[in-house]
Amino acid sequence: MKQPFFSVIIPVYNVENFLEDSVRSVTSQDFTDYEVILVDDGSKDSSGQICDQLAQEDPSHIRVLHIENSGPLLARSRALKIAFGKYFMFLDSDDMYVDGIFKRMYDIIALHQADMVLFDFSLVYSKERCVRYTLGNEDNTVFSGTGINTLRRMYIESSSINSLCNKCIQRELFDLNFDYTAFTGLKQSEDRLMIAPLLDRAEKVVYVKESLYKYRMREGSTQHNFRLKNYKDVQVVNRFVEDYKKKWQLIDSLNVDTRSLSFAYNVLFSIAEIRDKKERYVSFWEAAAYIAEDENFISAVNSVGIRKFSKNRQTALKLLSKNYLRAAYAYFRLAILLNKVKRKG
Repeated sequence: MKQPFFSVIIPVYNVENFLEDSVRSVTSQDFTDYEVILVDDGSKDSSGQICDQLAQEDPSHIRVLHIENSGPLLARSRALKIAFGKYFMFLDSDDMYVDGIFKRMYDIIALHQADMVLFDFSLVYSKERCVRYTLGNEDNTVFSGTGINTLRRMYIESSSINSLCNKCIQRELFDLNFDYTAFTGLKQSEDRLMIAPLLDRAEKVVYVKESLYKYRMREGSTQHNFRLKNYKDVQVVNRFVEDYKKKWQLIDSLNVDTRSLSFAYNVLFSIAEIRDKKERYVSFWEAAAYIAEDENFISAVNSVGIRKFSKNRQTALKLLSKNYLRAAYAYFRLAILLNKVKRKG
């Protein structure tokens, strides 16, 4: 079998209404030197059958794996072990590529001999509302030598390059034998966990200032409904990243502090929006009690990192750190009400 230039890895879980559009955004590309690996992660809807149907329609490009549900990290890991491509790309099963993405990646790689390419993406809320996320650098910016350290610091200190989906990555950067089973069930920040060793090995990275990926913002996705499990997942990944911070001599970075604070706030805000009053209160109390006792959170509240947040967020987080949970609950509910008033106004 001829080695394809690209392997596109798509973990699939309960996306029967979006999967076909996602895969079609790959198979409709003019550049045809690719393979698609669909990993049905124990879907409970018809997603698994749709995967098989798509593979039957295009067997020269599409392969399917059916596995027990274990989360997107292990689904991607399973696909990596059977992927043949020279470069790996990642697509979430409810998102879409922009036309021309493969040709653009191929040309950039040929021009620069890059082992990783970064590109912009857009958050699609509706047909009328689309928000572009950009790295901000000039098009065709090359990061190599000490420039790689700039990317590593960017990875540590922001979320701008923490997604696998806006990257095209040479297969040699991956440790295909790495055992991810210790992270079974991880469903938050799993991209970030995989990216750290890739940046550690990368020697030349090129940035393309073009939005080539459409990230669909939809109700029910794991990015909308934060819960205590999400916070715990982030802490697991932060501990993993800490070793790379030391290796890269970025211990001065405030990222882990600010990430703990930001995610604590987002989790509690999301829970405080639950409509059912009893479920909302019980869930909030459980999450707030856990976070208030978390050493990473307490350390972060007492660090200079908290100054990056608004006064209102600082107040909410400090109430939490002092175990004033009822006051924190009231504060978050008030913030939500004010948010609704602001939207209507």
